[in-house]
Amino acid sequence: LRDHYIDSESKLLSIHRLRPIYEKAATTAWNLHKKQANEAYKLSIFDYAEHSKSALLNENILKFRNNYTEGGTGISKELLQKEETYIVQIGQCKEHILEAKKEQNKTKEAAYLQKILLLEQELDAFEQHLQETYPSYRSWDHGRDSIVSPKEVQAHLAADELFIEYFISDQHFFVIYISKEVVKIKEVPDFDAALFNEKIHNLRHSLSNVSFIIQEEKKAYQLFCSTAHWLYTNCLEDELLIGKKHLIIVPDRGLHYVPFEVLLTKQNKHKGIDYQSLPYLIQEYAIHYEYSAAIMVNNQRKVNTTNGKILGFAANYGKQFDYKKFPSQLTKERSAEETHTHNSAAPIPGTITELAQIEQRFKGDFYTHEAANERNFKQQLKHQNYSVVHLAMHGIVDYNHPAYSALLFTENLDSLEDNLLYSYETQHLNGNHANLVVLSACKTGYGKYAQGEGIISLGRSFMYAGVPSIVMTLWELNDETSIEVVQSFYTGLANGLTKDQAMQQAKIEYLQNNTGFTAHPFFWASMICIGDQQAIPLTQRPLDWYWYVLGAVGFWVLFLILRSRINIYVQDKI
Repeated sequence: LRDHYIDSESKLLSIHRLRPIYEKAATTAWNLHKKQANEAYKLSIFDYAEHSKSALLNENILKFRNNYTEGGTGISKELLQKEETYIVQIGQCKEHILEAKKEQNKTKEAAYLQKILLLEQELDAFEQHLQETYPSYRSWDHGRDSIVSPKEVQAHLAADELFIEYFISDQHFFVIYISKEVVKIKEVPDFDAALFNEKIHNLRHSLSNVSFIIQEEKKAYQLFCSTAHWLYTNCLEDELLIGKKHLIIVPDRGLHYVPFEVLLTKQNKHKGIDYQSLPYLIQEYAIHYEYSAAIMVNNQRKVNTTNGKILGFAANYGKQFDYKKFPSQLTKERSAEETHTHNSAAPIPGTITELAQIEQRFKGDFYTHEAANERNFKQQLKHQNYSVVHLAMHGIVDYNHPAYSALLFTENLDSLEDNLLYSYETQHLNGNHANLVVLSACKTGYGKYAQGEGIISLGRSFMYAGVPSIVMTLWELNDETSIEVVQSFYTGLANGLTKDQAMQQAKIEYLQNNTGFTAHPFFWASMICIGDQQAIPLTQRPLDWYWYVLGAVGFWVLFLILRSRINIYVQDKI
């Protein structure tokens, strides 16, 4: 069915319509299992869960692996880039159409609709040419709908890992546990969808609504403790967790908005407010997330960007621009909404400090202030390989139109780039040049839930582009406290920890070093890891060794001087 659709929005609509079919099939399979005690029916629930998750993202990962990696289609990078250019141009036209609708400008809207029609015709013809010239161009299509089996997941897992996937409908809540040795599928009894959604809302409210947390401190604390433990009991608690060190979570529906790290493994027994001492799940397990089991397996590839270098950008805001004074081309590239976004962006001084601390410790290329612009970012990612890309800046979430969520780079009055990196642009970057992208920006893991596909977020757009691992955020970051988590995370990576272990260590260290209000999960739990979690080498600057050697040499020189003077003094006495 999806073969007949060109753009992502149409495909998402198709996937949305298929989701209820998979939910009904899972319910039927469960009922047949209970009647006939047939394990095959129960195992089929895993298949339906997989079919209903992130099919479009998995499709693009397979396409990326087929077209961009070594031994792929043989198509030149120039031709692949031409295809991506068409798609980005169509996205830009759709952006202008949204602006025209807001302005109620029918002429402008019609002009861009006509342009889209022409671009789609050209793209169709171009892709047809690629398919005829390179028969393997769309070979990934044939395996696109294939899903992995529980045995394939088990082969992917280490002995200390537990894979947990959720499949939720209005009537049923299934939890799928897969370890190296066991596959277990269970239904949560007496599932109440309305109550479940209420609990998730209450947890989010007590986690990220700062005014509620401050103004109703006791109520917020009690609400957090009760819901965090309730969700642990209903979503996780199982004997299969015993002895495991890593949890791999594939969420569904509202669970996409839940950081499992904050769930409480025991009921809170403290009478007073004490966020620091609560029994958080993160204290027992390193946790990361996947969009589906198929994506977890398909995302495994030989990483060729382990050169230890970091590409870092820290944007700067606060300047006011009168865009009417600049050339017409500049005005054309920025809508009224975009100019307002740049002029109203609040400064984030902590981003400069955050990146400066990383630059002091690790080798790479680092851009701040006016240099932290969109054009420099695209050029560096296009021509250089990096182990890590670190982006510290504002994230803008367009909940109704996720393709136009964006990262806000420093405005430098570029006439070719608007310094807003939209999701539809990010999706068509070549993510093969980075092993890990750290999005140190607000709400980069937050967005609209698309039934059958998951959260359409800024973080997802980087994985769509081929980046195997993302660190993203579920709510606003605190400018000061997030630096602590980020720096500890990089220390863990430098020490050879896997990404999820490095994040676990960073959050535990933060809790150990902060008491009172600053121990609230709002300050440390927003960042989560998704995708491949292999350790990556980082090349540290030799400054520490330089100072150690310099200090040792200085000490030795001082010792020689003192010994010489003592000898002279002794000889004078004699």
